[in-house]
Amino acid sequence: MNRIKLFWDKVDKVNSRDCWEWKASRNRDGYGQFWIGHMFIAAHRYSWELSRGCLVPEDKMILHLCDNPGCVNPDHLYCGTQSDNMRDRHERGLKIPPHITANPKLYEGEIWLIRKLRKVKSKRIYTRYKFPERLVAKVFKVDQSLIHLIWNSDKWLSKEGTYG
Repeated sequence: MNRIKLFWDKVDKVNSRDCWEWKASRNRDGYGQFWIGHMFIAAHRYSWELSRGCLVPEDKMILHLCDNPGCVNPDHLYCGTQSDNMRDRHERGLKIPPHITANPKLYEGEIWLIRKLRKVKSKRIYTRYKFPERLVAKVFKVDQSLIHLIWNSDKWLSKEGTYG
């Protein structure tokens, strides 16, 4: 079956102004996920790429204007950085994740190395990881969620007090 048709069959489109809810699998944070090849891709990311006809730039992420993680309406999505995401959260009065204000657990060099362990350069529509989050977390003796947050953030507070 056509992958694009299969994707849109999993979306509940009410009208063009409303959120289009993802009806299939979601991760623990409520974001839709779509199986491609041998891995999941975020449904909102795939929706943005389909509607724009291009891949998300390496240093960017797809953000929601509607603050609804289950929404895949391309009109509610935009390309930005983690800093843009944090600014938007602050402006909308949403809760800032604890890693922004918590005591830093890693040195700048460790954060740099963790980021280097993330991706294999690829022109594909999905990201391939060099190492699983849980393995990297075990090596650095931190929680797996911390590795996930570092991999998906362009700014991170280090023990030296700088943002890496």
